[in-house]
Amino acid sequence: MNKEDVKEVIVGALSEYLDMKGINSEVNEHTVLIGTNAVLDSIGLVTVIVEIENMLEEKDIEVSLTSEKAMSSAISPFRSVGALVNFVYDQINEGNAA
Repeated sequence: MNKEDVKEVIVGALSEYLDMKGINSEVNEHTVLIGTNAVLDSIGLVTVIVEIENMLEEKDIEVSLTSEKAMSSAISPFRSVGALVNFVYDQINEGNAA
């Protein structure tokens, strides 16, 4: 899976969640996921993480977005769509995906 495919999955999951919640926001690699000006609250973040994992699993790719590496990172992979794309892509290519 290339980086553009990963981005498509993440943007798709986030867009679907925002649409479901009636939130009108453009989603791109600069979209802030957590912190100031974030489009998600904590429940929203968990919901989107689960959906991303499910969408990847449908493509026979298993990645844990709640791994120790993700949670203990000094710079959170959840700060933006772009950061999450890079994190997931790296996980897949480091062999941390099944």
